[in-house]
Amino acid sequence: MELKDIYSFDFNTLKIVDIVDFKMKYLTRIIQNCSVDAEDENACMLWQRALDPDGYGKLTYRYKTVSEDGTIKKHRGDGRCHRMVFALTYDSLHLLDPHFKYIDVSHICHTKSCCNPLHLETELGHQNGSRTSCRRQRWTPCPHYPQCIYKL
Repeated sequence: MELKDIYSFDFNTLKIVDIVDFKMKYLTRIIQNCSVDAEDENACMLWQRALDPDGYGKLTYRYKTVSEDGTIKKHRGDGRCHRMVFALTYDSLHLLDPHFKYIDVSHICHTKSCCNPLHLETELGHQNGSRTSCRRQRWTPCPHYPQCIYKL
């Protein structure tokens, strides 16, 4: 299955009540809980709260959905901060679905706790795994698009 095939499905079935408030609330919360080097415009935004066992930022969120018949249902989710940032920044809310595992949100900076949306990219799992090899071996030039960001 290719990336274009996955995106061709209809993910618009999720109808979140007050989507603008939802986006603003969680993007603001994430930014407030990150540290960043103000002098470097390309710096990582490092999550300063809870990390999962793999070292990724961890976040709990709540939202309401409305069904076709008008019933409002409350939901609670747990996820990784970088997936939330990507989903909210690039209107990819399907990435928040815990059953949606086809696409990884990878860090081109190779920093697991980074929440900078400019350092995040959606890729299939094998492509994301190949970035790990790139980091370890410091391939020059980097074969990925967008290219990996290396910190010296």
